[in-house]
Amino acid sequence: MPNSFRPLLLCLTGWLLGTVTVALPPVHAQSTSSATQTREISAADTLTIREAFKHDTYLQADILHTLQRYGNEVTADSPVSVTASFGLYIPLILSDPRIRDYQDLRHLVAYPQSLRISNQTHLAGAGFRQVIAALNQLPGEANREFLLYRDQLTDADLDVLVDHLKTLPSDGDTLPVHTLNLSENQIDDLTPVADLADSTRPGGRIIRTLVAWGQSRHLNPLPAQRVVHNQLTLKADDLLPLRLYHHTPSEPFDNFAFQMAAFRVHPELNEDGLHALTTDTFVPNALTAQEMGQPVLQYDDIPMVQPTPKLTIDEGSKTVSGLANFGVLNYQNTTPSAYRQWLSPAEQSSSLSSLAADGYSATDSFRADPQITNIPSGTPSIQVRAAFRYMYSETFRGFTQDYTIPLTWPDTSTSSSSSDSSSSESGSSGTTSSSRPSLSTGGAGDGGVPAGTVVTATRKIGLYTDTNFKRATRQHWYHR
Repeated sequence: MPNSFRPLLLCLTGWLLGTVTVALPPVHAQSTSSATQTREISAADTLTIREAFKHDTYLQADILHTLQRYGNEVTADSPVSVTASFGLYIPLILSDPRIRDYQDLRHLVAYPQSLRISNQTHLAGAGFRQVIAALNQLPGEANREFLLYRDQLTDADLDVLVDHLKTLPSDGDTLPVHTLNLSENQIDDLTPVADLADSTRPGGRIIRTLVAWGQSRHLNPLPAQRVVHNQLTLKADDLLPLRLYHHTPSEPFDNFAFQMAAFRVHPELNEDGLHALTTDTFVPNALTAQEMGQPVLQYDDIPMVQPTPKLTIDEGSKTVSGLANFGVLNYQNTTPSAYRQWLSPAEQSSSLSSLAADGYSATDSFRADPQITNIPSGTPSIQVRAAFRYMYSETFRGFTQDYTIPLTWPDTSTSSSSSDSSSSESGSSGTTSSSRPSLSTGGAGDGGVPAGTVVTATRKIGLYTDTNFKRATRQHWYHR
């Protein structure tokens, strides 16, 4: 008899004979069997579904509806032992937004193979802790799937989830979590959960696939960076999506063409720094719900607009130059939504191998870290969005993370003092200097100033194509 049917047979036999007892190893013990383990239930405590899930009728209805959808002939008067099916092949789907109380999930007999909770309005906080408490008292197994979609979860809820996932066992080469989808919640910092998907994590990674599109548009602060020659080099490991992409091992049949890490900057932002992020076409406005409560991202939901790095191929010398153009983004790019692709070391090695196989040699190297060029002098900070996506079976998996980076600039006081001293000496030697022309405010003044003169703005200045001072004609904001 297949192992997968043994728990059902034990439960059914025990119910008929008046006892239901299944011996189990300790909670979250290492699983070495394909059979789903269930917690011990004494005959005196055996309840019906109606009795077990009495605190919230909407929760009870979702559980019944899921069992019935997958062909189980159950009613509210069926024994709670039928929930053992959730540990085998039936996903536990909770999608009614009217659910308010999750405590009765403690009566589940088996740890769900796939837990799908979506569109909840009372899950965050105490409700989510009830869910995790229920899971903690069940024997955990490897290769679980979690969908927590559009549930208003926050960073505090993420910490509770991460602590629980760390307790789940692996099974040989099978990771504890196959897929974790946290899309469209209110999580600011995905670092704690992304660390569980990092192949360099001590003890090994816990999550195989992480999906977390559409979080809150929070700007995570990074340490101040010094700008040199109006350009800035970022560390790939400081940008979470790029770091995770770097440390995600290739799976069988993976194709680099289907994976991408990218970043972009936002030269024109409103005062809170969020306008360009919320209108970014890289993140879909909503995920499309697939049958059985599993949302997916369709191929056309995430358009990817990015400049193609310019490569120069010399057929005579069989050389290729311009590899360093990858990972370099012009801050003042004329396409404000343009992303720049960043290549992982594995992709770089693959590209170089392909060139060599075709008889070409590279005259320069790939850039190790992303670079932003042409930053206007004096810009106080920049906002960066980093993205990691993986297209599989016409769906997109991945996430974005947003950052604000304060900028420091070289001290120009010494050069300014030298200029002032030179001007003073010129004046004392009898040289006549031209007077500064007057400028017409908002008009058509000639705008001329003597060469070498420094113009200081007391407020931010907009550069427009003409004197029609509207957003459509504005080219750039210069901050004071």
